[in-house]
Amino acid sequence: MNTNGTHGHGEQELHLRDFLNLVRRNLGLIAVVAALVIGGTAWYTWRSAPVFESRATIHVEQDRPTAMPDLELLTNVLRGGNVETEMALLRARHIAEAVVDSLALQVRLERPHGIPRDSLFSFVSASEITEPAAYRLELRDGAYAVLDDDGGEVTTLVPGQAMVFNGLRLVVRPDPPGGELLPSLRLRVSSRFDAVQDLTQRLTVGRPFRDADLIAVGFQGTDAALVQAIPNTAATLFIAQRREAKKTEAISMVDFLNEQIATYSEQLQEAENAVLAFETGQQVVNLEAEGAAQVERLVRLQADRDELASELQTLTGILDEIERNPEGGDGRPSAFNRLAGFSTFLQNQAVTQLLTELNTFQNRLNDELQLRERTHPDVVVLERQIRQIESQLEELASSYRSNLQNQVASLDTRLASFGAELERIPQKEVQRQRLTRRKTTLETLFNQLQTRLKEAEIARAVEPGDVRISDLAIYPRDPIRPRKLRSLILATLLGLSLGLGLAALRDYLDETVHTREDLSRVTGLPVLALIPRIEGAANGNGRVSRTVKNRLVTRFDAHNPASEAYRAFRTNITFLDLERRAQVLVLTSPGPSEGKSTSAANLAITLAQQGKRVLLVDCDLRRGIVHKVFEGRKEPGLTNVLLGGASLEEAVHVVELEEGKALHVLSTGTLPPNPSELLGSTPMATVMKTLRERYDLVLLDSPPLNVVTDAAVLGTLADGVILIARAGATARESLRFATDQLRAVQAPVSGVVLNDVDLSGRDRYYGSGAGYRYTYRYDRVDA
Repeated sequence: MNTNGTHGHGEQELHLRDFLNLVRRNLGLIAVVAALVIGGTAWYTWRSAPVFESRATIHVEQDRPTAMPDLELLTNVLRGGNVETEMALLRARHIAEAVVDSLALQVRLERPHGIPRDSLFSFVSASEITEPAAYRLELRDGAYAVLDDDGGEVTTLVPGQAMVFNGLRLVVRPDPPGGELLPSLRLRVSSRFDAVQDLTQRLTVGRPFRDADLIAVGFQGTDAALVQAIPNTAATLFIAQRREAKKTEAISMVDFLNEQIATYSEQLQEAENAVLAFETGQQVVNLEAEGAAQVERLVRLQADRDELASELQTLTGILDEIERNPEGGDGRPSAFNRLAGFSTFLQNQAVTQLLTELNTFQNRLNDELQLRERTHPDVVVLERQIRQIESQLEELASSYRSNLQNQVASLDTRLASFGAELERIPQKEVQRQRLTRRKTTLETLFNQLQTRLKEAEIARAVEPGDVRISDLAIYPRDPIRPRKLRSLILATLLGLSLGLGLAALRDYLDETVHTREDLSRVTGLPVLALIPRIEGAANGNGRVSRTVKNRLVTRFDAHNPASEAYRAFRTNITFLDLERRAQVLVLTSPGPSEGKSTSAANLAITLAQQGKRVLLVDCDLRRGIVHKVFEGRKEPGLTNVLLGGASLEEAVHVVELEEGKALHVLSTGTLPPNPSELLGSTPMATVMKTLRERYDLVLLDSPPLNVVTDAAVLGTLADGVILIARAGATARESLRFATDQLRAVQAPVSGVVLNDVDLSGRDRYYGSGAGYRYTYRYDRVDA
């Protein structure tokens, strides 16, 4: 933190007192900012409608593992977890649409705040033709007149009776809370699209616990009844739609298995007939006992190899067709459906499940395409789901084809070693074994399909329970926001922080001097005095503000802290240079309105009060005001003496002080057109020589140094130059420039004075070495 505008002049060590001083100096600003923030927060908090929150919890059971865990693991990786899938389905737009239609969320009660809509209306519904609008309901003779935005009456709602308008159906409760109908209501009706969009944005779906198979459905709103109803309705509709989808899937599975059983039944009958015909026609008998075992082994290997090769050829043909034309064509179904005829795949539950889902989604796609364009979002989603299932099937089929290729290659290697033995095997026995094995395979597959059919029929008859509501949303009793106490605490912290930040920024941007350290650092000169603010001093435009006594505190208010400061200033002046007595002093300032004339007048009075012979010369030949301060004459003055129009005796007038002491004053005289040339002239040097002979001290009140060069000229004639700076008004760069100007002309700069220090305000804690912080009574004395 930079305090007192010290940035840009090296790093300053920070202390706790710097922070405390910052707070004390800007206490008013901090209090105002904090009050504004706290007041604004309180106003907003008390006017805001309370927001409630509630949520329902759904339990999702993961799928049970199948008889082929490796293939099931691959399927889960490809398809993702059940909980994430169900969460995505819960966020689907069709769920939001169903909730909006079920609860008529297009109709919102805007006023009064905090009252549930259902406590005033026993029935509310909206339709697709409902247009967005705002209605004001005014109670007239026991019924509500429905007014539109223009004030026109739309219809009348009689409590207890249904009324239909703009696609809305409303029934006002005849017995609302409190027993009396409210005098005025306001309803806001939005479009169905906007209501669905709003619900999808505000309905939250997430996992309350990462490792638990639970889904939390939450909602926030100002209507406590709807906050409870929306999560429950969303969960109920989701489970109902999911159960319907499961039933449809089970029905599709049964139909699919019935078709496959009919097909394989025919194939099994053909295989049995082929075995019977072969054995009858060829009169096949068993081989000799001694070669039976070897022959059976060789025959089994050959049959296994031929069967695997046949499967490989069939599967390769299917995959090639998928690669050439995955979507079918010419009215033919997708090539992926041919995988349903691949017998080995039907032995795996995961593959069967994928084929069933593919068949279901294709049927849904065909139904959607009859009603919608292919670019419709629902059609796009179905096509994407079909592509995902087909991709999974293709990956599984490719993996199985690689396995078949490896098995065929392995059997070829083994059969090569039995080449001689195979040549001795009768071809009839090989053919019989092949036919018998095909029959056995078909019998096994037929039995498996029968088992799966029974399972599918059971699943069709039983309600699925893998997804169910664990906890229903409850009616919220307390709002989640606004939390008034917490808001006020945060607003207080924010207001204080913002106030402190603005205070620090104001101090950082403050380029003016305030402290003794500022003066020493900028000028490198000794600080001769810190003068407190004199209430009612000149306002800088050359006119005396209020009364003369308010400026000449050393004359009229000896107990004023400013008087004490001027006496300390006088003491420091006396001991400026013990070896060479300073007899002529120039008082100047970097700019106007910085209190140099006031300081010169009060310093002259304190010096005269010591009994010294003191002359105050007004050398500001442009806007001199010393004659106004002492209520004396302006002419004749200094210019008249320099131009020979009057003598010193005629121009100097005496101001009587207390106890017979007096102050001599020489005003400006007639203002000349060339002040700088006149002050630097030979007559001025002659006059100054005469004044040194006649007076103990001569104080020259000069114009601002950075505005004109008069003070620099006078500095060459004086024993010392004193710079007057005003706290909170004199810029550091301005003060530094004035010092440089005096040094450039080699003027004897004695020191600097900080004027107008506000002991009761912003500068109260600046310059702790001033020694002026004590309580005093300011007694006004007549001039």
